Amino acid sequence: MPTVHIPLLLKFGEKEHIEKLLNEGTIFMHRLGHYVELEKDELQKELKRADRYEGLYARYRPESVKIIVDGKEIEGLAEFVDIRLNEIMNKYVYCMAAIKIERIYDYKAGKIPKLIPEELEKFGDHCTVIFATGEFVKRFREAFDVEQLDFVSYMDLKNTEGRIGPFKKDLAFQNQLEFRILVKNHTNSKSPMIGQIGSLEGLAFNMETKSLEEGITRKIVVKLKEKEGKDIEMSFLDFLIWRYENLDL
Repeated sequence: MPTVHIPLLLKFGEKEHIEKLLNEGTIFMHRLGHYVELEKDELQKELKRADRYEGLYARYRPESVKIIVDGKEIEGLAEFVDIRLNEIMNKYVYCMAAIKIERIYDYKAGKIPKLIPEELEKFGDHCTVIFATGEFVKRFREAFDVEQLDFVSYMDLKNTEGRIGPFKKDLAFQNQLEFRILVKNHTNSKSPMIGQIGSLEGLAFNMETKSLEEGITRKIVVKLKEKEGKDIEMSFLDFLIWRYENLDL
């Protein structure tokens, strides 16, 4: 499984759940199929938790598909043919927002107005800010049977044909900056999976979502000690850049 270098991971949620994540390392996961089922809930669609394309194995144009029943070809297909596999839909998924180094560079250079897209604020009033991302992923792998982890890539799925898979989502979700971890479901359970990876104290901190952008980009100061014993003060973003450029994450 490849090593993924990420300066920052963000997990949004309700205060109670976010505190459990920081203090106990409590991980809560739904199946991929859960997010398709949310299409029935208008509120979840508005919040963009629901995703009709979630977990699609493949998608084909009507003219590319021939359906034969009892030796007769079915004609008149007007829409794309979506193919899903239960094996994929039953896998558990843990979703976070990933702040890549390129986004931090762009923010520092004034190329984007906000480091954290406003759309992410819909996912909870509190957030766990994970800065020791390598240790977090290491613990996650030790606690769960991880099949794959990666950044999500975004494309126009409405007009896409061919293989898709669980790490591609529609452009409508691109501001979610998603990084996801796919976990095997050995029992084919429909219930959520809950586990613990240990306290994240020293690896992360919690903040209210409404003050997250201001806190990360301006208020937090990190002190580093030089070999001579002197402290160096820098902003949190400068610390992330310094660490990314100088350490083997």
